[in-house]
Amino acid sequence: MTRRYTIAPGAIRTQDFGSKLRGYDPAQVRSFLEEIADQMDAVLNEATMLREKLARAQREAGELRKLDDATLPPGGAAPKAADDTRRAAEAEATDIIARAHVAAESAVAESQERLFQLHREINELTTLKSRIIGQIETLLNSQLDHLELLKGNDTPVVPEDAPEAPPVLAEVLDDERVA
Repeated sequence: MTRRYTIAPGAIRTQDFGSKLRGYDPAQVRSFLEEIADQMDAVLNEATMLREKLARAQREAGELRKLDDATLPPGGAAPKAADDTRRAAEAEATDIIARAHVAAESAVAESQERLFQLHREINELTTLKSRIIGQIETLLNSQLDHLELLKGNDTPVVPEDAPEAPPVLAEVLDDERVA
């Protein structure tokens, strides 16, 4: 059934055109008529295209119905097959989720163990740092004490059980004492 599209006469009658000395402006009238014609062509082309699409879709639907009728077993096996497929998909989804939970729990446990190890290593390093700082502090204090002794005592400190100085050194030391 082909439909014939017509322009409503009222729209044409109510259209106002600018006037000139000799009546309506012919360019405006021609422009309006061209616009109407273009719009009519577009509407007719779209309608033809939509009718063709509808006819193709109806043919395809008919072919699919024939194919369904030919491939489905009698007795309503289609809903049972669909239910079986749905159940299988749900079971697979449940299995995938369960495996994901196990993998996530394993990853969390490994992360917690690694975190515990890192905390233990940090504590060990902190203790080692404190010991090293203490040792350096003791060494520096010892050196400062020794330095203070050297600053306050102009005479050489010679232990009592020290061997006698060689003669050259003894002369230098005697010269320094005299001076």
